[in-house]
Amino acid sequence: MPCGTTILMPQWVVQRAPRFFAEPDSFGLERWLDERIKSLPKFAYYPFGGSLRVCIGQQFAIRHPWRH
Repeated sequence: MPCGTTILMPQWVVQRAPRFFAEPDSFGLERWLDERIKSLPKFAYYPFGGSLRVCIGQQFAIRHPWRH
């Protein structure tokens, strides 16, 4: 790609890709269990962005009181 090209990765489309999720259009909290998240390729789910432009609130958002 030429230098300066803008690339868009629409989260709505990627996060509902059947190649990553068995039931891509359904809502299931079990999808986000640690074991399942670890099996996903990087950026199959990226609610906070990535690389140098990652959201500064990511660490606050993913800390849960029930986790150690």
